[in-house]
Amino acid sequence: MIDPYLNLTVMGLTRGADLKGVCILVLANEAEHKLLPVLVSDSEFEALSLALSQQRYPSVRLMLKLARHTGLRMKGVRILQPRFGRTEAFIDFEGYEGPVTISTAASEAVIAALATESPIRINRLLLGRIGSQMTDGEDLNNKRMALPLSAMNGGLLEQALETAVKQENYELAGALRDELRKRQHSAAGAAGDPAEDEE
Repeated sequence: MIDPYLNLTVMGLTRGADLKGVCILVLANEAEHKLLPVLVSDSEFEALSLALSQQRYPSVRLMLKLARHTGLRMKGVRILQPRFGRTEAFIDFEGYEGPVTISTAASEAVIAALATESPIRINRLLLGRIGSQMTDGEDLNNKRMALPLSAMNGGLLEQALETAVKQENYELAGALRDELRKRQHSAAGAAGDPAEDEE
């Protein structure tokens, strides 16, 4: 049976060139020649930078200490499908009474994996859908990476829509508009109509 999960390595961090305020964690699976850009906040970017450059992990220290004190040993991280501009991950632990999984931001999960030297994994099919093709010897600072629409937050979608219209890229503009409408519809549905609940 083929393992449905692939290992990822941290390639580095980069900032967006065309869109302002974009910070990206770049993960990769070299066997599949795929890059996985993960949108992160400025504070997540700084915490990841500290973990990568100085092997310091203050943002996850307490979680890992609590895990050790309760008999949990970190087994690895599973990156999940981005949703509404956030990429989440599962952190899998092994405990005395069996496996335990918690959900957290992908950036925190990656920092925890770096701190414990645990594997970072992703579903093979998911990477195929949202990953970007990687070429040998690529410089992350000079590469244009496509973020999946589901990984972009609302402000970034609006900024990208404006840029697409200015560049007369109407196909992309349409896709961005559709994603914004889908999110607005989902938000309106999540708020719920009390009259509907009574039926």
